[in-house]
Amino acid sequence: MDCPKCGSEKHTKNGIIKGRQRYKCKQCRYNYTVIQKTNKITEATQKLVLKAYLEGIGFRGIGRIFGISRTSALSIVKNYGRSIEMPAEEEPVVAAELDEMHTYVNRKKTTDGSGLRSTD
Repeated sequence: MDCPKCGSEKHTKNGIIKGRQRYKCKQCRYNYTVIQKTNKITEATQKLVLKAYLEGIGFRGIGRIFGISRTSALSIVKNYGRSIEMPAEEEPVVAAELDEMHTYVNRKKTTDGSGLRSTD
């Protein structure tokens, strides 16, 4: 149980914080606890979070399932999205089908704005 700051073995007890014993280094006077609390999310959990997101589960649901915060789930998805490279070449759109738009425009009661050509 060495001091995490200076590496010294000389320490004294210095109270209890949130149920964990706290120590104080005699050389550098740094306060520390023996049990290091870690919030590190493993890589396996990150992959499962991504799979759950792709299946359509919301961030709150993902947080409840994996025991992490919803912002952590959001950060995992965002970081993965930033690491993916976008395709370099984009193919131009040759044709687009507007069948549903035509049906919607014909059902409108007013004719304002209909009949305009939708081309690029």
